[in-house]
Amino acid sequence: MKSKNPARVAKQEVFEEAGLVGEIIGKRPLGSYYYSKKLNKMDVLTEVLVYSFRVEKQAEDRLREIAARNAMVRRDRRRRARR
Repeated sequence: MKSKNPARVAKQEVFEEAGLVGEIIGKRPLGSYYYSKKLNKMDVLTEVLVYSFRVEKQAEDRLREIAARNAMVRRDRRRRARR
């Protein structure tokens, strides 16, 4: 996503991850942080830019999808813990 506008990417991510609809406030990020993620079996250091976001609403269908995904993750963790 390096070639995409970072604020647009942040807006899309907040919708995909939390179902939030709204607008980025300001032109610059508030800050950033780094984390390590797996990419092709390698650890890659990734920078995340943090923007201020004005929430207008939360999409109801995304709420149901997020709840279902979280329930699935919890079930998978319980299964792995039993092994």
